[in-house]
Amino acid sequence: LQAACDIFNHMIGKELSRKVTSSNDAQEEILQIKEDLAKKGEYLAEQAISCRERVQLFASQFIRDGLTLLVHGYSKVVENILVQASKTSRFNVIVTEARPDNAGFILKKELEAAGIQVKVI
Repeated sequence: LQAACDIFNHMIGKELSRKVTSSNDAQEEILQIKEDLAKKGEYLAEQAISCRERVQLFASQFIRDGLTLLVHGYSKVVENILVQASKTSRFNVIVTEARPDNAGFILKKELEAAGIQVKVI
C-alpha cells in the first residue's frame, strides 16, 4: 500500500507541475488535471488489486504438505496465500506476536478460522 501511495504522490506532483497557460483557461485546465488524476488513481488501484491476486495465486503453489512456515506479523496478502494453499496442502504456521500492536494474533485468528494450525511466538 505504501508503494502505491508513493507512486500516486509522484503522479500528483507531476500533474501539478503542469503549467496553466492563461487565466481564461485556468479553470478548464484544473478540471482536466483533476480528471487525469482520477483516471490514474483508478488505474493504479486496479493494478494493485491485479498484482496482489497474481502474487497470491503463484505463491500458494510453493506451499506443500508438511511444511512449517514462519510468518512475521499480519499481512492480508500473506493471509490469503496461506488460506488458498490450505485448500490443497496441510501445513503449520508459526507467527510472531509483532508487538506493539500484536498483529500476529490477528493473523492467528484468521488462519485458525480457515482450519490452519497456528502457533504464536
